[in-house]
Amino acid sequence: QTALHWSAFYNRPEHVRLLIKHDSNIGIPDSEGKIPLHWAAHSQEYTAIHTVHCILILSSECGSIAGPDTVPGGLDLNILMCVSGHAKIVHLLLERNTSGTIPSDSHGATPLHYGAQSNYAETVGVFLSHPSVKDEPDLEGRTAFMWAAGKGSDDVIRTMLTLTPHIDINMADKYGGTALHAASLSGHVSTVRLLLERGAIVDSLDVMKHTPLFRACEMGHRHIILTLIKGSARVHLVDLDGHTALHWAALGGNAEVCQLLMENGISPNVQDQAGRTPLQCAAYGGYITCMAVLLMENNADPNIQDKEGRTALHWSCNNGYLDAVKLLLNSNAFPNHMEHNEERYTPLDYALLGEHSEVTQYMLEHGALSIAAIQDIAAASIQALYKGYTVRKAFTERKQLLMRHEQLRKDAAKKREEEQRRREAEQQISLARTEKQRMLLAR
Repeated sequence: QTALHWSAFYNRPEHVRLLIKHDSNIGIPDSEGKIPLHWAAHSQEYTAIHTVHCILILSSECGSIAGPDTVPGGLDLNILMCVSGHAKIVHLLLERNTSGTIPSDSHGATPLHYGAQSNYAETVGVFLSHPSVKDEPDLEGRTAFMWAAGKGSDDVIRTMLTLTPHIDINMADKYGGTALHAASLSGHVSTVRLLLERGAIVDSLDVMKHTPLFRACEMGHRHIILTLIKGSARVHLVDLDGHTALHWAALGGNAEVCQLLMENGISPNVQDQAGRTPLQCAAYGGYITCMAVLLMENNADPNIQDKEGRTALHWSCNNGYLDAVKLLLNSNAFPNHMEHNEERYTPLDYALLGEHSEVTQYMLEHGALSIAAIQDIAAASIQALYKGYTVRKAFTERKQLLMRHEQLRKDAAKKREEEQRRREAEQQISLARTEKQRMLLAR
């Protein structure tokens, strides 16, 4: 670093003026790649404007916002000005800018983005008042207004709404996220209220069909959720995968949020497109408190199987969550549900495959079986059933044979009886004829 670097760093305008008049080169970068103008502009001191002004006035090399070099990370000088929050310095630099545009970093973000996220309302006002500055989106499609919402920069939001009255408050980035999505995800209640008051769409959908409520539920921001619901957010909406806000709350292990959503009408047994319930989502993460709220306070069904046949117990055993396994079994979870695929694994199989010895032991103590054991039992049952079938078949055949024999005996006896009656009838007829002939001869 040169003497000019140090003078700029310590904000000594009289020293800067003297050094520049004696031909000190203001364009020489130090080991960090910064020229004296960087250091002067980065100062938080109010009097830094005098040092910056001195450098700009005394040197023709600084006729634009950006200095001849950049700092590591691709951030240009103007971005550092914005980060510093020194509105007068920003104004001075903008007035010296002859390019008519302001540069952006490698992410497409401009100084306006960085000033907005830092809640430098005065600096943002200076930017927006300059004709060369527009709220252009970065490479992700996010505007400075969205950055401000994501950081809870309410003062900046009010400033931008005032200076740009035609701003699209519901503008979406390349993923469909709006300023309200950003504020809800980050948990800024006052920002959410402000955006809703200014006309933000409460149920705007991103590309995954997530509303701001989904973002808040995922992160467990209870006050945001209450604010959105008060603003008429619909709690029963589902995303592209059929997940409800309750699924996302359970995936995050947010028990209090889960309870809040169920109090607002979401069923604890709602299933997504894969057939998974919020309980299964909570079991996957081993979130005991969340599972207890679903099971004990809202009567969630622990035996619902997803489309692959897995239950909440499968997931708890798979990940070795002993407390979750105990809770499920104490809540009447059936220990031997089998998958619907070729393997037909039970929860115990998952515990065995994961080498979770404590879970395995507990499951065995509570009647759990592996698929191999179930197959052995089934095979023995089939064998016993087959033997019983063979005996029953032989008995049936013998019974039928005896019945046929009895019928033949009855038929033969009936035939003999009929033959005997016929003979007796013939004998009576013969005797009657003989008696009639004898009487005729006697006359």
